[in-house]
Amino acid sequence: MYERSYVVSSDGNVSVRLDDGRILATPTMTCKGRMSEDLIAVTDLNGKALNDRRASSELAMHLLIYRMRPDIHAVVHAHPHTATGFAAAGMPLNQPLVLDSRAGCDTHPVDVTTTAGQLHLSSYVWADMVARMERLRAAIRLAQTDPVAVERADGSEWLERQLAKLPEGVLTVVWHSVMWQYASPAQRERGRAALAAAAARATESSPLGLLVFEPRRANGTFELLLKLWPLGLSVRLGHGWGHGLPFTWAEQPWG
Repeated sequence: MYERSYVVSSDGNVSVRLDDGRILATPTMTCKGRMSEDLIAVTDLNGKALNDRRASSELAMHLLIYRMRPDIHAVVHAHPHTATGFAAAGMPLNQPLVLDSRAGCDTHPVDVTTTAGQLHLSSYVWADMVARMERLRAAIRLAQTDPVAVERADGSEWLERQLAKLPEGVLTVVWHSVMWQYASPAQRERGRAALAAAAARATESSPLGLLVFEPRRANGTFELLLKLWPLGLSVRLGHGWGHGLPFTWAEQPWG
């Protein structure tokens, strides 16, 4: 899970029910990429510890599943990107969907598939920020296994080209994170105009989405915001800090 970026740091948990009824579980507050066999917690079906390792508090949910479903012998809780996105948008996973394409831009793109690019990005993280470095490494692994072409371009001009036509049968999503404050007033205005023009053309068969994680000056935190056209959905999904964590999911109307 960790190597595939389904979890980062201490996210997620795994448990296994053995034939003798004992439960093996991942321990609390442990990075899944640094686990070893001696760290695994062992309990009985009621959660009573059978060794000196403390299982995650989430184990109670796993145990309930085992008691309700005798046929189940393992529980895996992860945060795969697609499932997390559906959950955040309140959309059911009952239809087959595929990722059509991805594209990005930056005025000074960094190629993280190269050693030089990885060192360049890593140099911006303080050595004592272990959790943040773990998240960066997870993002780099994801970019290496499933790379995205990042074009050297101005964001507003690039967005105009990308949104000139909304493809049929595809939800086009515009995503930006912690960059809005670095854009000039002219770039922001041009970007807003490109988005508004595309939103006006959006249809049920060619919908448009906006997903952003940007700072709010009123309270100093960063907010995750989602809009969908022509559905008319506009929601604040939660808030956190610029480095991603801690983050609080708290759905509220937006705008």
